[in-house]
Amino acid sequence: MARSPLMVLILGLGGGIHAPSAGSRRMTSSLTHLMTLMSCFGWNACMGEGKERACSVTPDESRRRPWVITVAAVSGGGKTTIAKGLARRLGAYLLSFDDYDFEGPDDFVAWIDHGADYRDWDLSPLVVDLQQALTGPYRYVILDYPFAYAQYQVSPYIDVAIYVDTPLDVALSRRLLRDFSGCVGDAILRDVKHYVERGRRGYLEQLKTVRPLSDIVTDGTESTEVVITDIVSQLASRLTIS
Repeated sequence: MARSPLMVLILGLGGGIHAPSAGSRRMTSSLTHLMTLMSCFGWNACMGEGKERACSVTPDESRRRPWVITVAAVSGGGKTTIAKGLARRLGAYLLSFDDYDFEGPDDFVAWIDHGADYRDWDLSPLVVDLQQALTGPYRYVILDYPFAYAQYQVSPYIDVAIYVDTPLDVALSRRLLRDFSGCVGDAILRDVKHYVERGRRGYLEQLKTVRPLSDIVTDGTESTEVVITDIVSQLASRLTIS
């Protein structure tokens, strides 16, 4: 049964940008928003360099709601780390998929084997919190969220979907280091066995469905700071595309 979601982490106020989703959505050019984003990070318009600082720009009254940016990756791919870091960089409101207990498939791998119908997930608790966040004084809402545009309840709210593209061997190694520190060898071997026999199919589903749906794909083998800087750069450059 779905439980009450944990309180989200509020990380302050920030500037506003918009890059549309993939496919038929048209990209919106806004020099004003671009300059706002540059000012948030202390970039000198002439020199193109500067130091990150807190963004305290006046909200754009023409914007009907905050920009919603999702961050996805395979398990161990850096999704949560990047989402938190990006939220800090942008001064955004953060929501995390992992903070909820959703109604959905009991066996994730069996769900994939039967076609991975994303309508099988009821993400209503997340949608309720997202709708609430969109009424707040925020310029950005960051979703630590694995589905990009694939799930019908959340998709209409997304402005930009980001995919942290981490090779499966690197993601698996990171997850083992993260989850099995201090464990005996048998526990690690059991997890690797599960990955080979079943879990890897979940990783491949991300590559098959979520990655192609994403607006921005960034290299997950880079450091957290490099990835976040690349994302911010791509978000800014998209604003110049008409």
